[in-house]
Amino acid sequence: MVDSASPYAGAAWRVSLAYAALFLIFGAAMPYLPVWLAGRGLSGEQVGVVIAAGMVARFLAAPLAGVAADAAGRSRRVLVVAAAGLTAAYALHAPSTGVWALAAVTVLASTAYGPMTPILDSIAIRAARARGFSYGRVRSVGSAAFIVANIAAGALIARYGPEAMLAWLVATAACAVFAMARLPEPSASRPAERASGVLKALARPDIVAALAASALIQGSHAFYYGFSALVWRDAGHSGAVIGLLWAWGVAAEIVFLAAFGRRAERIGPAGLMAIGATAGLARWTALAFEPGLGGLAALQTLHAGTFAMAHLGLVAFIAGRVPAHAAAT
Repeated sequence: MVDSASPYAGAAWRVSLAYAALFLIFGAAMPYLPVWLAGRGLSGEQVGVVIAAGMVARFLAAPLAGVAADAAGRSRRVLVVAAAGLTAAYALHAPSTGVWALAAVTVLASTAYGPMTPILDSIAIRAARARGFSYGRVRSVGSAAFIVANIAAGALIARYGPEAMLAWLVATAACAVFAMARLPEPSASRPAERASGVLKALARPDIVAALAASALIQGSHAFYYGFSALVWRDAGHSGAVIGLLWAWGVAAEIVFLAAFGRRAERIGPAGLMAIGATAGLARWTALAFEPGLGGLAALQTLHAGTFAMAHLGLVAFIAGRVPAHAAAT
């Protein structure tokens, strides 16, 4: 039982609000940032360079910020600073032109948002344990917000052009600053505990294997995240239809997390990740044959496997094997 003075009092709605704010950003940025970059005159190859530069920044920033959050015991503060930095980075996109300037501001944005999901996940896992609520259900709120952003940003682009997406990103990132400030703040651990917890975790072959499996499964989404909107646009689909396709995939994720998340955990982390990998083999192979709109919608349903099952499998694995004071790292 957690009393009203606990940092986790009312945690479920506060964590849900933070997920909603975060994924209102990502739901527009993931599918439509390449469209915006193309609208600024970049070729497909240049879009790839800019997106890749952002991914490298994200790869470097996320673990460093996780270490900082665990070391200071200030996960919430790190998220607030990251959201503020993301707002500024998206605002700097407006005057930027040319591949190198756009790569620079994309690196700034990726550095800010790279750590946000994993650190928020670490807070959510601890809060779910303390309060006894389902991690999958609060995470599904973020997925629902992702759908809203897919549809809304797609409709805005269809009506006003790609620049409307940038206005959405600046506004939602600013809202995220306030949502992150409402999160519970887990207590800090002693430095010796943190160092010991991280080293012990990284020395375990099962943890290394789980991280590698998750990296391969989630990394298989890279072309989809970076170029699906451009490919589907060139195939003749409108911005609104592209938004609905993305939303359909995330809807499948929501149904899985909200309705079946607790039951799916009985399969075990390894089983969930194996199902996710198998779904990825089917999804990406079939997409390579350029199916029509009906086929695209059917394949988007597999997002419940390729992302949601694999993600839940890793989260369950970490929650059961990594000490709380090393969770953000």
